[in-house]
Amino acid sequence: MGTASSRAEAVTRGARMLRTALGPDIAAFLEDPAIVEVMLNPDGRLWIDRSGLHYFQSRVSLARRDVEFGLAVTLERFTTREQQERALRILQFKLDVLWQMNDAMALRYGVSP
Repeated sequence: MGTASSRAEAVTRGARMLRTALGPDIAAFLEDPAIVEVMLNPDGRLWIDRSGLHYFQSRVSLARRDVEFGLAVTLERFTTREQQERALRILQFKLDVLWQMNDAMALRYGVSP
């Protein structure tokens, strides 16, 4: 089984578990293609972001700027080897999250990875 299909199966399984845990009212928001973020705050309030797919598409043109900014901040603030290794772990976590988001959107919108 390939990496892409394993990742897709993991995303599908995770989404099914999340829908079960959240219940039908909140899970309904996950089915709406215009909703890109569902967040439950510690005080119990629900945050729904309806930005839609166009938000993520608009980020492509900003990627170079964001990378350059992130690199400048990293070089300025992470000066020791230990800090730099921590920065790499943070980046790896963020990339893992972004790949999960990418895979979920690919499944939702029928886009091949």
